[in-house]
Amino acid sequence: RSGGRGSASGRDRSGSRKQKRSRDRDRDRSRDRDRSRDRDREKDGGRDRDRDRDRERSRRGRRRSPSRSRSRDERRDPSPSYSVEDLWRRLEHLGTWKGLGKKDRQRPDLSGAEKSDLRALERKLEKRLTAGYRSSCIRTALAILERGYWVKKEHLEQMLSQSVQRPGVHQICMSLKLVQICPPAQIGMEPFLRGLGVLVQRNAPVQLVRMWLNLGMPQQSRALKELPYDYDEEERNLAAQELEDALGVITDDEEDEKGAERKTIFITGCKARPELNGRYERSEDITAYRRPVYEKIIEKKIQRDKGKGKGKGGKGGHNALELKMLLMPHMLTEEEQMQQEILVVHYRKDANMPGRNGWYISRNTCSGESLSWNARETRGPPAGGWFVIRDRARLPDPIRIVDPGQVANENSSARRKEAVRALQMLDANKLRARLVTHDACAAAAEYFGHFCMLMHLEHMEELRQIKRRTGRLPEGELQRLGWTLDGLPCTAVFGRREPKKVTMIGWEDTGSEMGALCMPPNTNFERLKFKRGDSVTISESRQQIRRGEQLEKIGEGFIADLRPSRGREEAQLIIRLRGCWPDDAMSRRWRIDKGANSTLYERQLQAMLNLVTKERPRVSELLITAKVGLADSWSKQWRRGGPTEEDKKAAARAAEQAAAMAEKEHADRAAAKLAKLNPGGTDSDKLDRALKEVKTLTHLNQSQRDAVRSALRQTCTIIQGPPGTGKTHVSVQIMKMWSKILDLSPLLATSDSNVAVDNIAMGLRAEGVKAVRVGRPDKINRILEEITLECLLEKEKTELQDRKFEARFRSRSRSKSGSPDVKRDGAAAKNEAKKKPDRACSVSPERSVSPPVRTKGKGKGKGKGKGKSEGKGKGKGK
Repeated sequence: RSGGRGSASGRDRSGSRKQKRSRDRDRDRSRDRDRSRDRDREKDGGRDRDRDRDRERSRRGRRRSPSRSRSRDERRDPSPSYSVEDLWRRLEHLGTWKGLGKKDRQRPDLSGAEKSDLRALERKLEKRLTAGYRSSCIRTALAILERGYWVKKEHLEQMLSQSVQRPGVHQICMSLKLVQICPPAQIGMEPFLRGLGVLVQRNAPVQLVRMWLNLGMPQQSRALKELPYDYDEEERNLAAQELEDALGVITDDEEDEKGAERKTIFITGCKARPELNGRYERSEDITAYRRPVYEKIIEKKIQRDKGKGKGKGGKGGHNALELKMLLMPHMLTEEEQMQQEILVVHYRKDANMPGRNGWYISRNTCSGESLSWNARETRGPPAGGWFVIRDRARLPDPIRIVDPGQVANENSSARRKEAVRALQMLDANKLRARLVTHDACAAAAEYFGHFCMLMHLEHMEELRQIKRRTGRLPEGELQRLGWTLDGLPCTAVFGRREPKKVTMIGWEDTGSEMGALCMPPNTNFERLKFKRGDSVTISESRQQIRRGEQLEKIGEGFIADLRPSRGREEAQLIIRLRGCWPDDAMSRRWRIDKGANSTLYERQLQAMLNLVTKERPRVSELLITAKVGLADSWSKQWRRGGPTEEDKKAAARAAEQAAAMAEKEHADRAAAKLAKLNPGGTDSDKLDRALKEVKTLTHLNQSQRDAVRSALRQTCTIIQGPPGTGKTHVSVQIMKMWSKILDLSPLLATSDSNVAVDNIAMGLRAEGVKAVRVGRPDKINRILEEITLECLLEKEKTELQDRKFEARFRSRSRSKSGSPDVKRDGAAAKNEAKKKPDRACSVSPERSVSPPVRTKGKGKGKGKGKGKSEGKGKGKGK
């Protein structure tokens, strides 16, 4: 036994020696191969002979199909599958890696294989960005960062813009994480606003919008948290549900390629059209542009109640089944009461409009009614990024295409935890101060980021209040308080405006179209909460929604005009809808809800963008030079009930320390220098005449005259004083000088209270200065009603209609007489009228002396009246 054991152990030792010798031999061979390759590289100037040789061999050995060459999608090797945890682990490791970005300084001096590898990765990233593969872009960017280089600014901006185009919390958070771990990463104004516009227009979760806003926050400001502090439990649950719906699919690149090989797919998560959810089978007989087609057959029960449509019979009348359903519904069998419908998932191309290419979910056939759309041109149905088509409008929807085996494994709570975890991986404090202007002005970037954040927070708070009001108040209470109008018929659709190809902000423009809705009789306009110019939400009326159906929202718009009833004309509400009205809009009834003021919000953003992208005047330079965020610290104090004793003591100490250096600091401040400069833009002679005019203002005291003189000389003047010291009177005198002596126009006077603006408007009116009061009519003093913008526009409209009517009446009178009117003496006309009183009100074929009267009669009948009348039809007049 001992000998057997010894022999076995001897064989094991000899085998281990052989393995060791073979490993040493392989190591020596690889070392010699590396040395020879390095020598070849030095001789050939950095080129790799082995790599060139392998490429040449693969090029020679490649075989092409005799029928056709393979497409680009078929040649592309599928990307390796990475899990979400693996990607987040790599991102976290890069955030703490000390070698991150160390080699970026050597980028201009790179050569050889390292340079070619980096260029290959960057070209791959550009191709993935063009194709829209978000997850593959993230992996390629990680590979560049792991080599010690930074991702280029333009690539990072494209990744951020690409990540928000389709639902996907993981993709958006990972793109923001890439910005977070790269300290020198900076984003331009237009990509920032473009991504922000997509998030706001598509109602993205509040958490993602607030994280995106942190990119523009100044470095000294406090970063925004995921949710506001005053959200209650119900609002937090609703925000978590919206975040779960926008989770998306992280492996959409690989899932899209696998979709071409699947025989069965499963659609889930669709909320706007729940009938799209379910199992789809691949058609063996039909393909669309060499891509598979999937079908699903559903059975719908025929509704016996009155439905939507233009009439009972439509264009083609009733068939036998429809007549049987109308006349003998009790004799219908179960098969006749059910109607089959086919939903088709297919790819479609449009030669006239390439922007409409992509995957569609249609009804009955590939050319039928389009229900959903995806712009990606993949071999199989995309896993995410779908839009639901409602009345020619494309709305984002959390549709997901998964394997049928994964449906049972989906858990709502797990998806919610996954979305929350992705959001928690971001550090909001490290996302701040990432914006950069075209002229690299840090002050302009801080000013833009600060006020852009405030505008968006105000807009989101307004949307939040609308959601709370709609969810908590009953339907009847909303209509009684004037927040909602329901059951409005559409009488006309007109004024179509085609969408713009490029907008200043870069947001999506779907065009617009006007619609006239008939108001209920005896509508009290003072009770309504929306006025002319307010934003509204248009949806289908609840009166014609069947049981079990959801409310169909077609879009948002604003009120272009409110027309009260006049005579037989009913009151009308003219609405400009963003997008298109449905084809059968005039046969349906609609609902109007008060919406957030998106028009004001977009105009403010446009003004902010002009401030940082165009050439800035001196006043704009003064605005961005001063520090921002001081009003926030004051508001925090007053929110706590005013400044505490500690705040007062700290302010007193700071005032004492700054008292000695006040004059020197004031002289050195850039804002103070800009404020004291001459504003320019005026004639020197006019300015001298205005300064002499100030001396004649004897009704002002010396300090008030100094204030007027300073406003004429300097770019910015601040006038302070307690109530009753004549600040409003001085403001009126300043604007009078600017308008009448310096000939400056237009001038704008604004304030945070309507009473102050009313006082300035009344003062300008008393001084003989032409002024227009702009604002909400219900907030303006009744004394100024004649100079309000609405009143002046209405007066101009009435005068224009009068001129058109007079011109039309003159043309008709000339056509009836056959010759121009002959100018006759006034006394002779009076004498002729006295001689022939019976013909004074009749229509003479030769001349007409009666004044025009705007009365029209239509139809047959007898009309009694003493005035002249124009009638279309047959009638008798006395």
